[in-house]
Amino acid sequence: MRHRCIWSHRQGDDLIGVRLPRTNAFGWVVGEQRVFVAQVHEDEARKFAVRVARYGRLFLALMLLGVVGLIGFSTTGWTHAAGACLVGMGVTAQYLPFATPQTVAMFGIATSIVLARVAGCLLILLGVAIGSGLLS
Repeated sequence: MRHRCIWSHRQGDDLIGVRLPRTNAFGWVVGEQRVFVAQVHEDEARKFAVRVARYGRLFLALMLLGVVGLIGFSTTGWTHAAGACLVGMGVTAQYLPFATPQTVAMFGIATSIVLARVAGCLLILLGVAIGSGLLS
């Protein structure tokens, strides 16, 4: 049976099975999961899984804080503060580029990191545009 590498999403018969920490939707480690990875990417996959397990809850808390702030400040007309919330969410996505499990399943971890960072850049640009009044 041909599996896909969790890191690169390439199929291959040369993949090895590894056990990585598994987190739930709230960032809590709920056990381990067995995934397949090319041996050259094993260390990267392990480091990333440990980083998700360590900082997943912080990521979720910062993103939730950003959404709540964005909604709160936009309803009061404080566009500078709403823009700052978007910038904060973008910076969070840059430093903690965590994607959904569905994105990882579709593209692999490496591409998911790139997509999360691109989304972070877009959030930063949108936040600057809103905060400076370009989009009001």
